[in-house]
Amino acid sequence: MNRQPPSSLRATAPTTYFLTFSCDGRRHWLADPAVRDALMQLLRDDCATGQIALHAWVIMTNHVHTLASGALQPALPWVGSVKKRFALRRRPMLRSLLPPEAVHGVFWLPGGGYPFRVWSHRKYTEKVRYIHENPVRSKLCARMSHWRWSSAIDVYGGQRQDAPRLSARPESLVDLLWWNQPCLQPRPAESRAR
Repeated sequence: MNRQPPSSLRATAPTTYFLTFSCDGRRHWLADPAVRDALMQLLRDDCATGQIALHAWVIMTNHVHTLASGALQPALPWVGSVKKRFALRRRPMLRSLLPPEAVHGVFWLPGGGYPFRVWSHRKYTEKVRYIHENPVRSKLCARMSHWRWSSAIDVYGGQRQDAPRLSARPESLVDLLWWNQPCLQPRPAESRAR
């Protein structure tokens, strides 16, 4: 169940998003390690230039998950930029590794992917865990820190030089422990006695 913050906080909610984007037809065009390395380098360059702040990421064989906050540009347009730049700039390398339809057709599934706005510490932690456990659930590795194309290694073992630099947890995340929904509040004792 995805609870949204009260309307008074929606305007100040952070611009941190859990973003998923997939290869066209969910084909495994990211299965080759060289292709994943090239995408990881693009993510690293965007973090180094301040285009985006990545909090967690994983590159799977047919899709990518990121937890990102807008730095110089908002997170949602950034996904479109990554998809376009990767498909165009890496075309010579992709020609040698992938079938022609991946190179000449549509590499990525059209659209902005699946964006989920993260505004609470609880959801942030949940999404980081989901991202890091994704390769284990897909049986690509036995432990999340064994998948080279994930930020799990950087979180649990120290930041690597060839990986995107991770940003700290956004300070604007909130947890509304004090906020009770009216339907969940206990009824007064006198109303229960009736």
